[in-house]
Amino acid sequence: MAHEDAPSAIERLLGFEFVSDPRKARFPLPEIPKGHPKDMPFPYPAQEITPEMAEDILKYRVIRLERMPKRLKHDKMTSNRSFLMAALKGSRTNKGLIRTIQDNEWNPRIASPMVFTREGFLLDGQHRGAATFLAKKAIQVPVTVNGQWDTFSVTDTGRGRNAGQLLGDVPYAHYCAAAAKLILPAVFECETTHWQVADATNQEIYDLVHGWPFFHESGPKGQGGWMKEVVGASASRIPLTALAASTMMALAAGADPFHVQSFLDGLKPGYSGGFPDIGEKGKDPRFLLRRKYLRASNNAKSVTDVERRQQVGHVRRAMQIWLDYQGGFGLTELKNLPSVPENGRLPEVWRADAVREFHREKVS
Repeated sequence: MAHEDAPSAIERLLGFEFVSDPRKARFPLPEIPKGHPKDMPFPYPAQEITPEMAEDILKYRVIRLERMPKRLKHDKMTSNRSFLMAALKGSRTNKGLIRTIQDNEWNPRIASPMVFTREGFLLDGQHRGAATFLAKKAIQVPVTVNGQWDTFSVTDTGRGRNAGQLLGDVPYAHYCAAAAKLILPAVFECETTHWQVADATNQEIYDLVHGWPFFHESGPKGQGGWMKEVVGASASRIPLTALAASTMMALAAGADPFHVQSFLDGLKPGYSGGFPDIGEKGKDPRFLLRRKYLRASNNAKSVTDVERRQQVGHVRRAMQIWLDYQGGFGLTELKNLPSVPENGRLPEVWRADAVREFHREKVS
């Protein structure tokens, strides 16, 4: 991704940048206490992590490959998982780790330890470290100090589970995972040439879905409100995954939620709100999208790569025209939804730069 050397959102929040060199750490690696006092409520021996220790751990032991000295790198090394701002700051449905610690609601029975490699790098536990530093309160955490690079990377990706299963209680989890693959090209700045990131890792999908609040936060219509609206609109045979991806990206780019909602409403079966002409000769893109797919066969079959590419192109184009029309931007009149050449460029993602900036802020 671009801007690799710039301070990330988490670094700006913490107030310092990651050095990624354990040799410069002021505090030694946490030591696993000898024995296990019977009056302690932990599943196994734990260590107190103070805000000062947390700062030291984050600054010198977080793995940021582009910054660490070359002599410390090796072929099994990978960067730490992304910091999810929602995990730290919370959301409308989740208090977040910072407030949990500030309110003395941290549960010391947590079974997952902070994991360090024998070289001194932090493999897991970065959110707890950041929350401890920002909350300015110490917490008790189980610790593992000899984590193995390859073993941990296998367990951390879910032991063979697919991305939809890893998302757990997120509403419409499998739809969310499929939509994330269509969003990642915009994140990786290849959205005009790649309709999806076919080799996206479970971790990239997990981080995007959990980091973007539109996938899981509750709204006026219940939990997972936006995906629920997408599912309702797809009942008109509109490609659900492409529609979900474009909807989430439009919201991430700062589109007026009312305009996004009106786009989805115009696609739903039984819609009677009317389809205005856009420009002197243009058609309402919602009408064109409905007409395109209501004619399609309803026979269940696998969608080919070429067909999925066409679907992504049609939905993106319709969303772009509708939002530009609603926002008073330069208008492109549309009489039909043109096909996307197999080797041609895909339509732009609406305000793709804003989508990327949103992702950098939410998944740091």
